[in-house]
Amino acid sequence: MAFDIVVCRDENREHGRERNRYISAADEGLSTNIKQIGGTGTAGDPVRVVLTVKNICGAAFRGIIQVRYIFAKSGARFFMPAFMYGHNRGECPQRVENRYPRLRLGEPEMPSSSWWMVRGDRLSHPALFAYDGEKIYGISAAPYICANEKKIFCGYSCSIDDGSIGWTIGSENAPEYNVSSHTL
Repeated sequence: MAFDIVVCRDENREHGRERNRYISAADEGLSTNIKQIGGTGTAGDPVRVVLTVKNICGAAFRGIIQVRYIFAKSGARFFMPAFMYGHNRGECPQRVENRYPRLRLGEPEMPSSSWWMVRGDRLSHPALFAYDGEKIYGISAAPYICANEKKIFCGYSCSIDDGSIGWTIGSENAPEYNVSSHTL
């Protein structure tokens, strides 16, 4: 398994398209552990993991924690139900009236991006998948968690550049918030 955990403090979230605002959890004073508790990685027996995050620096952390599964990519296509299918036709012309999110390698202009993050309740099902060659990778996780009588929305992410899919504690619509195909 190739998991990576990165974080973004709330005060850095305003920088939208800049992915470098996500840094190592350890650099923010967070200790992380991912433990496989079962599964062989087949369709009939998927891998199950437990994520533990501890604040060991003493200063309060307010932000987003992103857990990414990174795979060796060769031509990944993504499935985020009701949001992203394949590349959402990212290979087609971009200067059109309908400006829905699309995936393209590198640093393309909007409405394309090489990565997307979306709040969990924007998807029709709490899961996302990547198909790459003969393998399918997936994450199924809660679209929100309850803590101290508060509902905290989680999110999902995909990156064609990194070859990754992810789940976030806390949510962000990035690099842009998609309201409709005419408003991005």
